[in-house]
Amino acid sequence: MGRLSTWTLDGLWFAMMPSGLKTADVGGVCQVENGLYTVRYLIVNADDFGLSRGVNRGIIEAYRAGAVTSATMMTNMPGFEDATRLAQQNPGLKVGLHFNITEGRPLTSPQRVPSLVGTDGRFSYDISSWQPKDVKRELVAQWNQLIGAGIIPTHVDSHQHVQMHKPVYRTVAKFARSKGIPLRRMFYAPERRLHPMTTDAFVTQVYFHKDGKARLLKALQNLRPGVTELHCHPGRMDPQLPHLSEWSVVREKELSVFLDPQVLAALQAERIRLVHFGMLRQIRKKGRTIGSR
Repeated sequence: MGRLSTWTLDGLWFAMMPSGLKTADVGGVCQVENGLYTVRYLIVNADDFGLSRGVNRGIIEAYRAGAVTSATMMTNMPGFEDATRLAQQNPGLKVGLHFNITEGRPLTSPQRVPSLVGTDGRFSYDISSWQPKDVKRELVAQWNQLIGAGIIPTHVDSHQHVQMHKPVYRTVAKFARSKGIPLRRMFYAPERRLHPMTTDAFVTQVYFHKDGKARLLKALQNLRPGVTELHCHPGRMDPQLPHLSEWSVVREKELSVFLDPQVLAALQAERIRLVHFGMLRQIRKKGRTIGSR
């Protein structure tokens, strides 16, 4: 398989496999002519589902407006139970695992994951100390928490992109492969050969700044053929959120961008096919056009 290429566009980070690959090299993205992809599929994934009730509410608003097709859930945060209830009420929103070892407390007993926590039992974010066995133990616990809530994850990604760190990457990549689910494509992966099924491109940026709408519209206009994931952090304020995340009010600003009529119209005008991670295998395998709902 070719090397991962990365580029920027007005501050947006993109990661994508080189164009012109044969279909078999990337698993068979549908509608291919002369070795080039001709259809632009887009997954809009809202991160941090389960962080708080306000964040959950904002994600559901974006989903119901047609701006979000997917979300990844934090299973160890205060809004988890509320998020599972909302996910069950909105089955069209497909949910993956937002693996988290940097915020809050582990689901596993701190004594069983000592390299991940500090003396207070909370995640320490001391990357140099992380041990793969502890990463895997907590990953399995968070996965089982989601399964136990009646949610079958469509994919996995990681909070604050910790999967880019080698002790985490090998564990998460192998786990995703064992479950037969996609893992978020990042602009850097320590061992690309281990990477399981994934998208062709990943767009990462924040949209809560003054030029957020312009940046998002630019990203939509410049999507390349193939399957792209664009992630976001919409949400509503609630009393708990400022104690859980540095991003509080800004989540409402980002939500307003994704709810903007011009953005929603652009998704139609650009002839983008909205999909979710649960459809990725079908897109690869059957090579035909399918809708997001």
